[in-house]
Amino acid sequence: MLIRENFWDYIRKNGKNSFKNTEKITILGNGPSLKNVLANWRQNKDFLENDVFGVNYFCSNENFEEIKPEYYVLSDPSFYDPENPLFESGSKVYKTLNSKVSWNMNLYVQYSSLKKINYQKIITNRNIKIIPFHTLQYQGYEKLRFWFYKKGLGSGNYGTVVLNALFIALNLNYKEVFVYGIDHNFFDGLTVTKDNVLCHIDSHFYERDLNPKPMINHFGHKLLPFTMETFLEDKYSVFKGHRIFSEYANYLGAKIYNCTENSLVDTYSRKRGDKLIPKNLSDHDAENSYEEKQETFVHDSRSYTK
Repeated sequence: MLIRENFWDYIRKNGKNSFKNTEKITILGNGPSLKNVLANWRQNKDFLENDVFGVNYFCSNENFEEIKPEYYVLSDPSFYDPENPLFESGSKVYKTLNSKVSWNMNLYVQYSSLKKINYQKIITNRNIKIIPFHTLQYQGYEKLRFWFYKKGLGSGNYGTVVLNALFIALNLNYKEVFVYGIDHNFFDGLTVTKDNVLCHIDSHFYERDLNPKPMINHFGHKLLPFTMETFLEDKYSVFKGHRIFSEYANYLGAKIYNCTENSLVDTYSRKRGDKLIPKNLSDHDAENSYEEKQETFVHDSRSYTK
């Protein structure tokens, strides 16, 4: 990191941008479930009382200017790499941000992108403060991971922008983090055609097409098809990232709540309505002790092996 980046903690150096003086923050992911959440956001205290963190294309949503997220992160290469095949469409986000943001907003960008795009030129809106975060993942001794994280070193680059939002929110000392839109429905309609083309249903809150499409890896300079092996490896990294940041939150004395209906993420406590459900407990078992659930699990497991 010393050679390729540096040891600056840009996140803490620039500090919070909290309008509501709160230790709670709501992160809005890209999943299709967010569409229904946004339809009723005015009745949701996670939007009204918490600071809000938007990602990627949220600025194109009709509610963006009313919700006024204090924080925003762009993580995908399509937003900053001119050689990326999707850069032309991704870079339109800057025009949207320039035209819509009428409040102070922190915009977090990959440190590696600073050499590829001139943010001072492309972001002309003075309400937007550009803050880099480190691109490189932590690759050192596991016992030292969270010490480095707390110094702003490392990143949430595990395959989904939400993990970078989590990394930033936790390093800004938010103690309760409520996450919407992490459906992670990567496996919907997963199939392999007779020509060995891997396909699935790719859906977000801003678009939904129920027809399976070929899975394309757009993170490089060419559009390359995923194979089942590379697809599963990529998604393993996403869920690994969630596990790491669940543990990092515990290390900091913070709590992350998964507020997403039908989410495949199983590493955080759940929140449904005003009800908080401890991690790894289902609706049915929410009021039972963890020990009781473990006994049931062991008993059921033994019955299957007889």
